[in-house]
Amino acid sequence: MNRSIAAFESLIDHYAGYLSNKGIQFNPQGFPILQPQMYLAEWPKLMVPYRDRKARFVHDPAHTVLCLFTGDARIYP
Repeated sequence: MNRSIAAFESLIDHYAGYLSNKGIQFNPQGFPILQPQMYLAEWPKLMVPYRDRKARFVHDPAHTVLCLFTGDARIYP
């Protein structure tokens, strides 16, 4: 994996181009402007970390939100 600043800037340009091609607009600071239809219309029944997305206790995936948080104890080892 290339970790140079140039590679990071290239990745940002790539993602910004992708969003622009999908019709997403950006504010003056460069952040994407989220439209109302991009938000949830109802509260989810369950929120689980990504690693548990296929766990037995996820009975209704259509009403389950995935969060990308992972506790430090799982990341650092």
